[in-house]
This record gives sequence, C-alpha cells and structure tokens, in this order.
Amino acid sequence: MIVTRTERLTLRHIEPGDAPHIHALLTDADFLAQIGDRGVATLADAEVAIAERFLPGYARDGFGMFAVVDRASGEWLGMAGLVDRPGLAHIDLGYAFLPAARGRGVALEAARAVLDWAAARGIAPVVAIVSPGNVRSIAILQRLGLVADRPMRLPGADHDVILFVPADFAATPGA
Repeated sequence: MIVTRTERLTLRHIEPGDAPHIHALLTDADFLAQIGDRGVATLADAEVAIAERFLPGYARDGFGMFAVVDRASGEWLGMAGLVDRPGLAHIDLGYAFLPAARGRGVALEAARAVLDWAAARGIAPVVAIVSPGNVRSIAILQRLGLVADRPMRLPGADHDVILFVPADFAATPGA
C-alpha cells in the first residue's frame, strides 16, 4: 500500500517480497554500527521480521517503517517511518538506507515526507533518537528542525542515544 510520494520517492508498506532488501539493510555494517543488531542475520529472519514486526504494526498502529522506493527506477532504497518505541513518550521517526542510496538526499526527503504524513494525521510531536556518533543522521534531524534534548538510554539498551525533539516542543515549559 502506498503511503505517500515525493518528487523522487514512493513510501509504501513493507511487503513479504521486500525480505531480500530488509536482510541487506539490517545486516549492513553501517546499520549495525549506528542503529544496532535487530536479529536479522538470514533471509528467513527478514521474512519473519516482516510477518511479525512490520505487518502487525500497520494493523495495530496505522503506521510503521515504510519501504522507500525510487519513483523513476523502482529501486528499493531503504526505509523510513514511525515507531512506537518502548521508553519514549512520543512516536519516533526512524530511517535507514542501503549504501547505494546514501549521500543523495534521500534520507532527508523521505524523513520530511514521513513528518508531513504524520502531521496530516495529527501524530505529534514526533521525536527521534540517534547514536551520538552518527553525525550524518544528526545533521538530517537538525535540517528537519529537530533539536537535541538530552542523552537517554532506552529499556534493554547497552548504550545511550540522543533524544531529538521539535524545536517548538523543546521550548515548551514542562514538556
């Protein structure tokens, strides 16, 4: 199911046929270093992740991580979307892209599309978490108008992340 489109991208629900792409993304060295191991070591693991994590999220929450596909070529680039993450009081913006898609402005374009889609549905505020050393992702979040709020550790995690919030939310007393 198509969620939204931009000039260059289509964002759609992840489907069972996306398993090879999910496997490639979730086993990419940069993904593992910056985001972490999601327990998807094999193609079969990717198939299970789609069936047990991605698809139920769409039915339960009406959102999740979406496949990001190049409109012109049909190339599967990565994923971007929203996650209701334990340990966060608000919905989390997430994104990750295959190496061939990096450095092309795709992450910024897809993340902006997700934020616009969320705002149109009254999902706000949307926050984001990032590993402190992930300078490219931090720059994207800043370009989206999010600001670093504080370091935090999510339940079950073994390292801290930085919580980014919308600038107007960060300025709200008592937020």
